Amino acid sequence: MRFLPGIFNTITYNQMRRLSSLFIVSSCLLTVGGCFDLFDSGSERIAGDYYLIWIDTHRNRSINKKDGEGVVPETVFVAGHNDRFIYAKQVPFY
Repeated sequence: MRFLPGIFNTITYNQMRRLSSLFIVSSCLLTVGGCFDLFDSGSERIAGDYYLIWIDTHRNRSINKKDGEGVVPETVFVAGHNDRFIYAKQVPFY
């Protein structure tokens, strides 16, 4: 039975159904997989209520207060502190 031109000439109807089912199941698994925290995220306490946080990759690091208020937006390359200051080296995110 010829129902698709080109490379699919020799694929039967049952084989095409299996391929399409496999594609649909794979697509669903990849889509749902993103909803169950498969990506890395975390935080490190710098000092006091200030945290170095990242979502997905370490390239997305920023400095936030504990309550979620952003202090230094991404991309923080280096962060540190002494008794009086918290310092951060920020690189442009391209």
